[in-house]
Formats: sequence, structure tokens, C-alpha cells
Amino acid sequence: AGDITTTNDLISFATAATLTGDLSMTAGSGGVTFSSTLEGTGAGTEDLSLSAAGGTITLSGALGATTRLGDLTFASAATVNTGAITASSIIQQAGTGTTTFGGALNTNDAAAIGIDLTGTNFTFNGAVTTTGVGTVEVTNSGTLTTAAAADMSLAGTFTQNGAGSNSLAGDI
Repeated sequence: AGDITTTNDLISFATAATLTGDLSMTAGSGGVTFSSTLEGTGAGTEDLSLSAAGGTITLSGALGATTRLGDLTFASAATVNTGAITASSIIQQAGTGTTTFGGALNTNDAAAIGIDLTGTNFTFNGAVTTTGVGTVEVTNSGTLTTAAAADMSLAGTFTQNGAGSNSLAGDI
């Protein structure tokens, strides 16, 4: 698949999309929006990297619900809002605002990572399931929040190692 880069302009997909290979999207402050579902073609084989430094990444539809995505990386964003995600792993390398996972998260990385998040504020509103190695690590400078519905069933360890606070309602 071909990468997409803009100069602080929005990258937007209004209808369902399917990854046919690894893909990187960089939008600066313009943001990235998927308004519908996003699927892979081979279970866990297509990686997706999204970057919107100073912008918003919005993933409204389910990701990988029918065919699991590979590694999903949020390279940088001010704000991230997602629905349900099924991927090999979920990684956020940097974030300056709030990342809200609005739906269930499911990862199955057999190597080293389930979910690895670095940023300011993180909110989990749906269940989190990891298999494989299945670790979850959150490095937050703001608040880590888990809703009552955000119970975590993990195959590996859970580590919160940032200087931020925690507001926990879901079971870990």
C-alpha cells in the first residue's frame, strides 16, 4: 500500500476501507479520520501507522472486527478517539492531549507487546483483552482512567509507570 502524507491537511475516509499492505499516514495538525470500518486482508499482517502531531486522530468505526489488523501505531497526536480495535498490538509513541478508547480492545502479539501507550491522558471505556505475550504498559503524565465497563483480561503484566494520576473503575 502507498503511504499518505499531507502538509497539515486532513486525511479522511468516509466509507469502509481495507488495508492491502502496511500503511503510514502523516497529516500534521490536519488530522486523520476514518468514519467507517477498517479491515486487514490477512489476519494480523497489515500494519497501520498514524501521525497527526497537533491534530486529532478519529477512528469511528470498528478496526479489524472481521480481519485483525497488524500493529496499530499512533506515532503522534494531540487527541485520539477510537471505537473498538482488534489488532496484533496497539502502540502510542506520543500524545499531548487525551486518547480515548471508546470500544473494546483486543490484541494477540506473540512477540513482546500487547498495548504500549505513552502520552498525557488515557481513557479506556470498553473491555481490554490481550493474548500472546499480552502486556499492557501505560506511561501517562496526566490521568489514566478506566470506566467500570473497561475490565482487563490480560495474558501478561499491567504496568502504569508515568507520573500522572489514576482513576480506576474497571477490574484488572
